[in-house]
Amino acid sequence: PQMWREICLSNREKLLLLLDKLAREVEAVRQLLAAKDGEGLFAYFRAAGQFRRKVPVGSKGILPQVFNLYVYVKDHPGVIGEVAGLVGKSGINIAEVELLRVREVEGGPLRFGFLSATECRRAAEVLAAANYCVEVQEG
Repeated sequence: PQMWREICLSNREKLLLLLDKLAREVEAVRQLLAAKDGEGLFAYFRAAGQFRRKVPVGSKGILPQVFNLYVYVKDHPGVIGEVAGLVGKSGINIAEVELLRVREVEGGPLRFGFLSATECRRAAEVLAAANYCVEVQEG
């Protein structure tokens, strides 16, 4: 809950705009239903289908492509912050972070997502120079 509170508050303006847009869409469908407007509903869903068909297949839908970097780490407190800190101090923005199958004592991979291949490669170079085992996912 705390993380989502911070995410929502730091993105407040954009979220309010998106929620207003969603409310308008819901109201439009509500009015079509209330009026028993079958043709209007058909047109609404036809337009929605046309939009869906424009979404690229084999990607994460309408989200931008993410370039993945896997960093293999030992399990200890603060390790995610250490790795992310090195990347951030180099002026590289991390778009996504995911902890994958980490086992106590053994450790495991962290996945960092970047919005460009250049940022991903730069982060790999920074972390490799700091003696982290890294792997860039191609394609």
